[in-house]
Amino acid sequence: MNLGAVMSIGAEPIPGLCGAYIGFRGELVATDVSPEDYPPGLDIFPKGTYHLYDYMFFFTTLKQNVADRTAAYFAAADR
Repeated sequence: MNLGAVMSIGAEPIPGLCGAYIGFRGELVATDVSPEDYPPGLDIFPKGTYHLYDYMFFFTTLKQNVADRTAAYFAAADR
C-alpha cells in the first residue's frame, strides 16, 4: 500500500519500495529492504534500523495523507 519512496530531492517515486507494519513494541518495522542497501547512517543505531529513511521510504504516501487531511480540514471549516 506504499505509494512510493522518494530517496532524494527531485527523484521520481519508487512505487512500493517497501512495506511496513507496527511491531509488538509499537515500533515501525520496514519490510522488503535490506540493511546492506540502507545502512543506519549513525553509529547510535544498530544495523537494520531505518530511522533515517522513514520519510523517504513513505514520502508519497505521507504527501497524499497531508493533502487528504488538509482538504478534510478546510471542508469542515466551510460548514
